[in-house]
Amino acid sequence: MPSLNRIILIDTHLPGVVELALDGHTNICGTNASGKTTLQRLVPVFYGEYPSRVVPSTRDSFERWYLPHDSSFIIYEYIKSDGLAYQAVLASAGDGKGVNYRFIAKGFELDDYIKTKQGDSIQCFTMAELGREMKRAGVAVTNLLNTREFRAIIQNDRALLSTGSNRTELRNYARQFSLCESEHSLRHIEKLAKAVHSKEGKMETIKSMIAAILEEDGVNPPSSRLNPQRVEAWIRESQLIQGFEQIRPEFEKLEQEFNQLLSTEQRLASLRRGYSKDETTEIERQERHQDLSKALNAKLRQLDEEWKEQRDELNLDLSAAKGDVAKCEHELDSIEDQHANFQDADIEQAKLDLEQLPSWRGSLENLSERHKLQTEKHQDIEAAYNARRSKIGEGLNRELENLHQEQDSLRESRDKQREVGRSELAELEQEWRESTEKGQAQFSEQAYQLKVNAAELKVRVDSVTYSEEEKLSLAVFDERISRADEDQEACNAKVDRLTSEERKLRAKRDQANESLRVAGIRVTERQSELEELQHILFPQSHTLLEFLRKEANGWENTLGKVINSELLHRSDLHPSISSENIEALYGIALDLKAIDAPEYAASEQELRVKHAAAEEALSSAKELQAEAEDILVASNTELDNLLRELTFARTAYKNSRDDLRRLFDDKRAEQEKINQALNERKAASQKQLARIDSDIKQLQAQQQEWLEEQREQALEARMEKNAYWQEVVGALDNQLGQVKANIQNRRDHAASEQKACEQWYKNELKSRGVDEAKIVALKADIRTLESNISKAEQRRSEVLRYEDWYQHTWLKRKPKLQSELSKVKHASLDLEQQLKSKANEVKAKRNELDGERKQSDAVQIEASENLTKLRSVMRKLSELKLPPNNDDAQGSLSERLRQGEDQLLKRDSMMGSVKQYVEHFDSVIASKSGSGLSETWERAREESSFVNDKGIRILDYRKLVPQLEQLLNVMVPQSIMALREQGRIFGVDLTAFYDVLADIDRRIASQSARITREVGEELFLDGVSESAVKIRSRISELEFWPELEQFVKAFKRWKADGFNDLPCEDYTNSMRRALDIIGRAALSGGIAKLLEIELRLKEGNSDLIIRTDRQLNESSSHGMAYLILCKFLLAFTRLLRGRADVTIHWPIDELGTLHHGNVKKIFDACENNNISVLGAFPNPESEVLNLFANRYIINKQTKKLQVVKPQVNPIADKLNQRRTQEAV
Repeated sequence: MPSLNRIILIDTHLPGVVELALDGHTNICGTNASGKTTLQRLVPVFYGEYPSRVVPSTRDSFERWYLPHDSSFIIYEYIKSDGLAYQAVLASAGDGKGVNYRFIAKGFELDDYIKTKQGDSIQCFTMAELGREMKRAGVAVTNLLNTREFRAIIQNDRALLSTGSNRTELRNYARQFSLCESEHSLRHIEKLAKAVHSKEGKMETIKSMIAAILEEDGVNPPSSRLNPQRVEAWIRESQLIQGFEQIRPEFEKLEQEFNQLLSTEQRLASLRRGYSKDETTEIERQERHQDLSKALNAKLRQLDEEWKEQRDELNLDLSAAKGDVAKCEHELDSIEDQHANFQDADIEQAKLDLEQLPSWRGSLENLSERHKLQTEKHQDIEAAYNARRSKIGEGLNRELENLHQEQDSLRESRDKQREVGRSELAELEQEWRESTEKGQAQFSEQAYQLKVNAAELKVRVDSVTYSEEEKLSLAVFDERISRADEDQEACNAKVDRLTSEERKLRAKRDQANESLRVAGIRVTERQSELEELQHILFPQSHTLLEFLRKEANGWENTLGKVINSELLHRSDLHPSISSENIEALYGIALDLKAIDAPEYAASEQELRVKHAAAEEALSSAKELQAEAEDILVASNTELDNLLRELTFARTAYKNSRDDLRRLFDDKRAEQEKINQALNERKAASQKQLARIDSDIKQLQAQQQEWLEEQREQALEARMEKNAYWQEVVGALDNQLGQVKANIQNRRDHAASEQKACEQWYKNELKSRGVDEAKIVALKADIRTLESNISKAEQRRSEVLRYEDWYQHTWLKRKPKLQSELSKVKHASLDLEQQLKSKANEVKAKRNELDGERKQSDAVQIEASENLTKLRSVMRKLSELKLPPNNDDAQGSLSERLRQGEDQLLKRDSMMGSVKQYVEHFDSVIASKSGSGLSETWERAREESSFVNDKGIRILDYRKLVPQLEQLLNVMVPQSIMALREQGRIFGVDLTAFYDVLADIDRRIASQSARITREVGEELFLDGVSESAVKIRSRISELEFWPELEQFVKAFKRWKADGFNDLPCEDYTNSMRRALDIIGRAALSGGIAKLLEIELRLKEGNSDLIIRTDRQLNESSSHGMAYLILCKFLLAFTRLLRGRADVTIHWPIDELGTLHHGNVKKIFDACENNNISVLGAFPNPESEVLNLFANRYIINKQTKKLQVVKPQVNPIADKLNQRRTQEAV
């Protein structure tokens, strides 16, 4: 039977060559610290335990203690099932690198290790040299191996043999050097050997054994490949995507705003195209009217200059005429003043006095003569009288002749002056009549023209209506309204059509979505089918299915038809080939021809065909899913395009409706403007008519005033003329009367003188005496006459001057001046009338030109305002990046400017809305920073920003909308698909994690019953009626288990929906919590951490539950506690060894403390279970010592192992007799 045969130590901690035979029970005696336990520790190392784990932490490392030299060897000679001996050799790897192992296909011979020998001193080969020597000798050896590789080979651990880059080499080594046969395994047997030898932590060791058994059955703690960071990133990305899905309705609003913004910019582009032409037109119009205004201003200046020249000329003439009037009046006033001065100087009396001079002189002469006569000697009185009378008569005749001549001259002059006056008055009358008629004619002409203008204006007021331009403007509005109404109807029809198409596309999209969901479910089903086939086609290691495939040809048609499929994947059934009828099942033969082989029992070829078909079906389902995804993407794209077109159509409809409403408003405004212009024209005409009526009345008043003035001036002139001529004729009449009076006076004076002379003569004749009083009186009369003559002579020059003035000035100059005054006054009135008439004419012309200029200026102002608005709008438009547009905007410039301003305000409002939306989305995405989409968004933000002149980075929100659209409509669906698949993979992984744990939970329960059965089969203890091992799974107590269960349920629901949408927040939160707890409660302790072991015993009437070493030690006496432990260790040995026919060595260090009866029970149990004991106790009783086939003692001082011969042992005899009886 395969077994460890002996251990040979060469140059180890024990000097020289030490051999420990193990072909039976072996005992090592020795005092404490002599090295017994040190030798026992080599047993677990043989079974594959790490050397470092068998050395106490207080001692040096294994290699430094056991293998201190290059030539130090630990050699395990073992026997395989073929009866041949093999070696497992350990040596130090050097430099503190642990140990090396090597298998040698021959039994131990010391000479194989000796390199040189001198007397008792030998020198051994090194490990490398030994390998070369063996190869030279033709002995099969392995390469140098590490502990893991050594354990895989010695235990035939198929799991370890299937890993690593040298797994093929290791499998070959295992077939040659494994302690058990190739169909068996001794996996984890080293733990059993260590547990047997262990003095502390017994219960923990038992737990490790159970875990090892479960692991041998293929039960391993699950390990999730999920990276929490990746999962968290996926959750964040999923939440971000779901956040995007939640904000999609808002993005649709943004899209509508953005599309309206694009439509607005299209209109602005159309308007901008027209604005360029409008600017040129308005500049030309402004320049044209500037030139017109300049020309009109020039005409006004020319009119003002001409009028000024004419006015100045007329004013000069008028001033001259008024000057002449003033001059004439002044001169006439001067003449009147002179006349008054002459009159005040009593010039007429002086004139009369001069005219009396001859008479006075004659009187003086007469008086002188009289005085002479009175004073002279009496002369001849008669002679004197006669002489006197003669002289008086002559003087009278002479004076009368002169007076009559003067009288005739005065009469002639009077008649002449009277005729001249009469002629001048008639001429004056004629002049005033002609002037009046001429003035009346002028007034009549002006009145007639005003009346004609008034009549024309009245006709115009009565018949005022729209101009052709106004009629055309209204007609254009009517035509545009008609076209706009048609456009609105067309836009409405387009919206209705696109809305209908939208409903169809949404239905198509929903159908595509449902198809994708169904395709996803189908892919999931096909995936599950494929995985099931893969599970069957490629079974896990150590499972029954793997064994049947490899070892039992044709099992598909026999056992495969009736076996429970779940058993096929069990790895704890230890299948083997029996020499009995393979087709028998529990001794019952069945006719299986009537039973079809189930899928799991199909042949490998059939399974491969089915697997290929399942792969093809899965591929087809994925193609259908991809096709459904493509259809959905196409439907979404088509729907998005249609929605964009629909948004544009709705915007166009809204714009057309606004245009129509605006056209109605504009037409109404234009109608009001035209009506206002019409009313203004009527009012202007009525005002002009009223002004003409006022002008007519003013003209009539002026005419009346002029006539009154004419009459007054004519009357004044006539009166002045009459007065003048009356004065002239009166003066002549007065002169004539004076002459007549002078004649009469001269006659009377001559008569008086004649009478006086005659009286004198008489008196003289009476008396010749002298009368003194008379002489005095006469002398006084003489003096008076002399004085009067003197005074008259003194004023002669004055009278002559007056006569000259009177003849030239009064009689000639004054009439002339009066005529001239009348003429200049008439001329002045005529000039004043000309001035007023010309002023009115110039005023009318100026008003006409000024009106034209104001109209031209108004056009310039309008053009300037239009240009200001145009340039303002164009400047704003130039700052915008507008799309190209070849359409021309309709409407007048003011209308289009208003549209431009409205559209710019609308664009600003929309840009504000777009900015708010984008900022909102930006904040939403920023709150999910760290995700791939947020990084894409950050790049988009970077690409959509620019640095302004001030060095400040500005974000172009408008550019971000297409980026956002790309993100939501392209990248988000792509991300959703990728995240869905990633989430499915994560879910599958975490569900697999759950499934493994659930399977472990089930298997732990199964193993609990199995181990309990094994425990009850051996080592029946006195007083112990029942014994069991209860293995309780702690999986349900794991912190993450409830969350994991919740997640699995959520995953199954998601899977049932075909993974169509991203999972909800509950799903991701459940996954996060589960992973978080799993991460904190990692299953790093293996299966042992997932179970709790209880040893249940019934000793007498007491039920004992042992969970800890303390409870084990306190459960009963020490011997009983150890027996209890051995009872469980026996069960574990059977389970770990399985059906392998191998003797296992137990290194027991506790026998010295047990009663020999209990030792006997242990040995009996070991014998029954192919277990050899390597004991170690200092002073065994002879009865116990006889149980060992090999006995050794260690000398503590010499450190040498010596063989002890056995004594006769009655117990041994009894055991031998018993074996003999059993054999018989």
